Amino acid sequence: MTTKAKALQTLYKRGKVAASGLQQAVSDGMITADEYAEITGTALEEATA
Repeated sequence: MTTKAKALQTLYKRGKVAASGLQQAVSDGMITADEYAEITGTALEEATA
């Protein structure tokens, strides 16, 4: 997991970033879809369906 992904994971766990913010981070290329899944516990495809 990259440093950016670890930082977003911490923010997500503390309620400072929502799943939608993480989806935007994937769209912006900050984190990968795999990192999104590791942080949220759900696959990106499931979250957007």
